[in-house]
Amino acid sequence: MSGVTKPVTSLLSTQVPAASAMMGQHLRAALAKDLVIIGTSSARNCPGLPQEDENRCSLEDALGRVGAAPFLLDLRRAREVPLLTSWLTRLQSMRADSTTQILASPQDAFDALVLIDPLTPAGK
Repeated sequence: MSGVTKPVTSLLSTQVPAASAMMGQHLRAALAKDLVIIGTSSARNCPGLPQEDENRCSLEDALGRVGAAPFLLDLRRAREVPLLTSWLTRLQSMRADSTTQILASPQDAFDALVLIDPLTPAGK
């Protein structure tokens, strides 16, 4: 990081266009390499949380096959692996919350992904 911190609100109001984009895209445009976006995901939800239909083509399903969770996948390093480049740049179905699916390119959306499996309710 450059050592200089700038208020995000002033950056957003002066440097980010009013296009319909996700907050991470606005922050990436404003902060560039000073921003690291770490997404979290879960291959399945514990009982007590909304259950979703199984989607064998989702980002969560692919990450669930990688290995024992929890783990962090550094996509910045993965971009250097030619075999992964095609997958990282392709639109992937992923959960935006417990029940909503979105399409996004992992490479464009995140710098790293953490897989938590299973996702559990917050403690009391």
